Amino acid sequence: MLRGVTIEHPNQVWSTDITYVPMRGGFLYLVAVMDWFSRFVLSWELSPTMETGFCLAALETASSFGQPEIWNSDQGAQFTADFLAPLKQRGIAISMDGRGRALDNVFIERFFVQTMGSTSRLTGEQLSGTFTTSAHNYTAGHGGSLPRSV
Repeated sequence: MLRGVTIEHPNQVWSTDITYVPMRGGFLYLVAVMDWFSRFVLSWELSPTMETGFCLAALETASSFGQPEIWNSDQGAQFTADFLAPLKQRGIAISMDGRGRALDNVFIERFFVQTMGSTSRLTGEQLSGTFTTSAHNYTAGHGGSLPRSV
C-alpha cells in the first residue's frame, strides 16, 4: 500500500513495531508508535510478554494526538485481529509490510537502534527515563519537539 506514496503531512502514516530490550537479568519488549512525516514518537509501552495488550495501550495513547490516514506495521501476531479491529472501526487504512518492503519501518527501526545503545545495564526502574530521553533526542534530531512528554 505504501509503495510510491509521498508522505506530505502529519497524520498521513503512522507506524508501529516491537523490539526487545536487553537488560541486566533479562529483557523487556518495547512497542512504539511514530508519525512518519514528523518522526514524532507518539507513544511507547514496555511489557515483559509479547501479548497484544501493551500494543493496544500504545495505540490508545497515540490516538489522543489524532488519527492517521494509514497505519503501517509488520505482520506480527500482535498486530492482527484484536489490534486491527479498532483501526478498522475508525476507518484507518491498514498497510502491513510485505515481501521486499523491509524499509517500510525504517524510521521506527532507527529509533530502536538509537535507544538500545544504553539499556543493557539498566534496571526496570531506570528504563522509563531512558526511553523518554531517547524519544526526545530522536525527535529533536529530526527538527521537531515531542507532542507530549513521552
